Amino acid sequence: MKLKLRYLIVAMLFSCFIKAQTVSVSITGTGTGGWNQPGAVALTSTDGVTYTKTNFEIVGDGNMKFSEGSWTTTGGFATAPGFPSGTVVLNGGANIVGTLGFWSVTYNIVTKDYAFTPGVNPNSIIKINGGGLASDVQMQTTTGTAYYKKSVTFSGGDAKFVEDGTTNQWGGAFPDGPVVSGQLIPVPAGTFNAYFVKNTQSAPAEYIFEPTVVSMIGNFVGSGWGTDIDLTTTDNVNFTKTGWVATPQGTDIVVHLKIRDNHDWTYQFGVLTANTEAYSGTLISVNAQDLTIAPGTYDVAFNRSTSVYSFTLIGIPNPVINISGSAIGATDVRLGTTDGEAYSKKSLSCVAGTAKFIEDTTTNQWSSSSFPSGFGTQTGSLIPLTEAVYNVNFTKSTGAYSFDHIAVSVIGGFNNWGGSADIDMTTTDGINFTATGQLLPATELKFRDNHDWSISFGSTATPSAFPIGTGGGSNTNIAVPAGTYNIAFNRNTLAYSFTDLLATNGFASSNFKVYPNPTSNNWTFTTTKSQINSIQIVDMLGKVVVTKNANSNEVTVDASSLNSGIYFARIATASAIETVKLVKN
Repeated sequence: MKLKLRYLIVAMLFSCFIKAQTVSVSITGTGTGGWNQPGAVALTSTDGVTYTKTNFEIVGDGNMKFSEGSWTTTGGFATAPGFPSGTVVLNGGANIVGTLGFWSVTYNIVTKDYAFTPGVNPNSIIKINGGGLASDVQMQTTTGTAYYKKSVTFSGGDAKFVEDGTTNQWGGAFPDGPVVSGQLIPVPAGTFNAYFVKNTQSAPAEYIFEPTVVSMIGNFVGSGWGTDIDLTTTDNVNFTKTGWVATPQGTDIVVHLKIRDNHDWTYQFGVLTANTEAYSGTLISVNAQDLTIAPGTYDVAFNRSTSVYSFTLIGIPNPVINISGSAIGATDVRLGTTDGEAYSKKSLSCVAGTAKFIEDTTTNQWSSSSFPSGFGTQTGSLIPLTEAVYNVNFTKSTGAYSFDHIAVSVIGGFNNWGGSADIDMTTTDGINFTATGQLLPATELKFRDNHDWSISFGSTATPSAFPIGTGGGSNTNIAVPAGTYNIAFNRNTLAYSFTDLLATNGFASSNFKVYPNPTSNNWTFTTTKSQINSIQIVDMLGKVVVTKNANSNEVTVDASSLNSGIYFARIATASAIETVKLVKN
């Protein structure tokens, strides 16, 4: 007996060890080459607890976070910079700002404690000296031959490349050329990407100062957080964009953006406080938040040396139309427009009540007693809304409006994440959406509004909850085993359910019954074949509200204390676990 127990303990420990080894730990951020998942610096472990990486280089602006395999399990330190040691806060925390150079690191996956210790640079150290720099700037290399340093801001003056620990120094003409030992480079004021190739037997030493590209990226038309809009410059200090039309993309009604160097996130500029409209000031580069501006036509100016910026409105902005009323809530909702005539707002959640359209800074308002569509007038009755989630459209010149139920669909691996059509769900009330008889392979999926990614919902649980759960914006994909399902999704509560039709049919063939359903008091579950071992009653939010253990062909569950609504029974037999939909009156 003792021998068997010993083998069992060893097997359990080995199983835990193997499970721990499956965790992917890395460091991501501009300090390690970019905000990627997994990060560029991969840590390894021999015990599944302590992860290490020896002698890697912290580069760029030094900003980093630890990742345990996904963005929801990525975290920084509670108070920046948190270097060289601290404790990680997963799915949060400020960026860890490391000192540039070579370091070794340890990370404890249980306690989340980490520590960086100095490493050894295996390469010659090349620095840029002079040119108005406050101090020498160390260049980066992965080969010991080709060196670079991007976004170096010079105030102007003679500069040179120097090699630490030697008397070697090189200069020459500006902006590029072969090096001349002992010479200086006359570098003008500006921000440049500097490149230097150290002398080898096959090639002479050479260098180049390349102007840094400064651009805007954001949620605006023409970018979509994927394409940069370049600013122009004549001196590599002052960057501008004239007559820029700022129009939010998709369902957004304001523009969010950042300014960055070289079309990547190593050097990025924003404001201290998110979601606050600020049209001039000084940008920051550490823990920077998105700039927010209203739609309009602007002249944009940004001084790359001082980080002073301005957005000067030159075009008359479109009138601001809001929707207001008891159906909307305490805060009016702004509608989006690109032309000042047609306005819209997608996925607007409304309660039963009334509403009207109003124009900011004027007495103009539009409403009528017609619903879901009509023509609003200045003196019309308030629009009577029923509870639902709507796509709202309004035409300013005519007062025409409509409240249309949103489209809710299912997207996932089964359709190559949009490579083919989504599964469209149906609704009669704009709240409860269903799709029946859907044959799915083993897949991951999400729910989304209006066939786009502006608003989508996965599972709030990690790993995902199935067959019932609650959707959320942080979005873990919902893992679904192969089967044929009736799918239900409540767009207000975000509760979802997958009822396996094959499982239900399997119970039917075993003479399984539940009655009465709906009920006001009790449900009775019976089967003439496999005994029922246990029953769990689960609400639409995935919470187990009743558990009944049994080993019987007939089990009665008291439902009298439950609120009216839809529930699910998880019924366990010796051979299967089945899910059945229940209704409590």
